[in-house]
Amino acid sequence: MSSSRLPDIESEQLRLIEESRRYIASCRSNGVDVAESEFCRIAAWAPGPGRDVLDSFRGRPFSLKPKVRDLIGATLNPPYRLVSPDGPAGLSNLVVVSWVSQGEFTDDGFHDDRYFGVSSRDDLSVNWVLLSIDGFVPATVAANIRVVVHKRRSVLGRLSKFVRVLKIVAASRGLESGQSMHTILALGSPSRTMARAIESSLASDAPEAGVLLAYEAQCYQHGIVQRLKMRLPGVRVTGYLHSALPPLPTDFLHRDGAPDVLLVNGAGQAQILLKHLGWPSGSVVPIASMRYQDGVHVPKAGDIFLPYTLTPGNNWLAVLSAYLEAQRPASHAPLVVRNHPRMFDSPEHLRLTRELDSLLARYSNRFSDGHTARRISILFGTSAAGLECVEAGIDVVQVSNDPVTEVRTHCLWDELQVRSIVDNVFEYDLLLPNAYIRRGESGRKLRDVLADGQVRPPAVAGREDRELA
Repeated sequence: MSSSRLPDIESEQLRLIEESRRYIASCRSNGVDVAESEFCRIAAWAPGPGRDVLDSFRGRPFSLKPKVRDLIGATLNPPYRLVSPDGPAGLSNLVVVSWVSQGEFTDDGFHDDRYFGVSSRDDLSVNWVLLSIDGFVPATVAANIRVVVHKRRSVLGRLSKFVRVLKIVAASRGLESGQSMHTILALGSPSRTMARAIESSLASDAPEAGVLLAYEAQCYQHGIVQRLKMRLPGVRVTGYLHSALPPLPTDFLHRDGAPDVLLVNGAGQAQILLKHLGWPSGSVVPIASMRYQDGVHVPKAGDIFLPYTLTPGNNWLAVLSAYLEAQRPASHAPLVVRNHPRMFDSPEHLRLTRELDSLLARYSNRFSDGHTARRISILFGTSAAGLECVEAGIDVVQVSNDPVTEVRTHCLWDELQVRSIVDNVFEYDLLLPNAYIRRGESGRKLRDVLADGQVRPPAVAGREDRELA
């Protein structure tokens, strides 16, 4: 498909959203737990079963190879364990669920959260359940924090898990059974451990008891919500979409395990969820961002942003080279490569950074500090940094390997105007400021944010005697 044919790209994006919707509905009707199934998180930007499903919708063969890959991963990944606080832990009527890595712990065991823009020290009456993304647990853990982390791998544990996998395969009559793979991949989910940690931290009989979840539509997050609702059906779960929807947001189609209410950083994102992704009316609330705050990390022109995931076989270097080749000498202000904040140790990202630095050096005559030089930022892949830039008034150039999955088009993003300038290179204009990221005030408290415009869903008379699945 030619990158210059934006109508073709738009129609293909809408088709893939509808195909994904039908696929999830079909899985549900066949008895699949679509909340935790990795096959039902149809993410265009992340490798895995959901990406394989999306590729099959685009006519690419769906082979046994990725199934074997996913099977091995599910078998080798160790289970999760809960690290309790060092001191006595009280119950709270608000539990916040997020991620953590080593650099986000303080010396005394508190947590500075980059997604909610607050510290766990700010309100000691709020309890936190954190999934460690790098396996680090501090020597001291504050009383209002619980950390979920992988257990140490053991030969016996791997063998036991492998036997479970074999039993599932045998009962399902082989890997070709979709149900078997859905079940096997769920074995690696932290949802059971995290749901129990949340329940043990939550004063569930308190008025307005609730859970606030940093939300990315991941399968384990839907699993957490499902398990909590089985045990504590009256508890409100509020999700917070702390960044931005991806360009092709098939992974955010509303499905089982979705939070009761989803907070988003701008009304434009809410419109996409409600209009195209099946979220019920009243379930999505735009707010002033908790993560993107006034005066904090406001982007400036001159950056090349790398995405979290590097698309295999991408041709970004060739496309950027063609773009620079077409520019006049001294026409652009200097550019600097900015790696994704979670990928500083990624060999692939570091290699791409070196290659880009070499490319920029080769075209050094295209850059100038003169006042007439154009000041832009360049976006690779699906990074949300492009929205940050256009909201800050910066010209954004998108270098795309696959426009259908990487370009934000007007058919979904009503307040963006996109145009093709050379093959696989696009530019954006923002038609309505603050549509997709409305920066919030620094220092806002979580409870204040939750009180803004929130309507508590009616409590459901529950089966309190049911154990977490």
